[in-house]
Amino acid sequence: RYRMSDIVKGLLGLLGLLFALNLYMSWTGIEGYKENRLGLQEQILSLEQKKASLQQTVWEQERNVHRYNLRLESLDSQVRDRLQLLSNRKKTSLPMIYFITPTGFRCEQKADLTRLSQTL
Repeated sequence: RYRMSDIVKGLLGLLGLLFALNLYMSWTGIEGYKENRLGLQEQILSLEQKKASLQQTVWEQERNVHRYNLRLESLDSQVRDRLQLLSNRKKTSLPMIYFITPTGFRCEQKADLTRLSQTL
C-alpha cells in the first residue's frame, strides 16, 4: 500500500512538472508574440511610408488640377474675347481687304509693304 507521504510527493512532483510545462509554454508564447509584434511594427512602418508617398502624389495631382483649371480659365477668356471680336467684325458693313504679296525675299518688298501700310 501507498503511504500518504508518497502520494503527496507524487502529486507535488506532478504539480511541479505541470508548472514547468506551463512556464515553458508561456515563455515560447511570449517569444512568438515578440516576433509577431516586430513583424507588425515593420508592416506599420512600411504602410506609413506608402501613406506619405501617396499623400505627396495626391498633393502634386491637386496642384496640377489647380494649374490646369487656371489655364482653362485663361483659354476660355481668350476664346470669348476672340469670338466677340469676330462677331463685332461681322456686324461692320465694311468689306475685308486682302493683300497678296510675294513670299520670297526681295529688296523691293519692304518698300511695297511700306506703301501698302501708308495707303491704309
